[in-house]
Amino acid sequence: MISKGHESEATALKEEKVLDKRIMAARQAAGFSITEAAQRLGFKNYQTLSAIEKGTRKINAHELIKIARLYGRSLDYFLESDVAPDPVPLWRKTAKTDVNQVQRQFLSFLENYSNLEKLLGLKRRWKDI
Repeated sequence: MISKGHESEATALKEEKVLDKRIMAARQAAGFSITEAAQRLGFKNYQTLSAIEKGTRKINAHELIKIARLYGRSLDYFLESDVAPDPVPLWRKTAKTDVNQVQRQFLSFLENYSNLEKLLGLKRRWKDI
């Protein structure tokens, strides 16, 4: 049996692992290499971002905000326990513009719309759809 103190520690560790995985998944979905993302985030080397994604380095709030902005995600995506799976837009033909940038903007719009539904009490869970 897990005591209350150990239970909250176990929950915190589980949430940190989820955060680490979401940071890596968001980077990959945004189409950034770890080196490019680390550079754009202002880290001196890619090992810092790698350590954050592996969970061996804690992330501060300022860094998480920069990551969310770069990857086109809301903070809720990284912090909420109940997040819908990422939608994948299917394009009819290849665009001449930066597809990754357009895709990030589109996914950001969908995420904002989902947050608006939640604020208005209209939020449905994926399992209800």
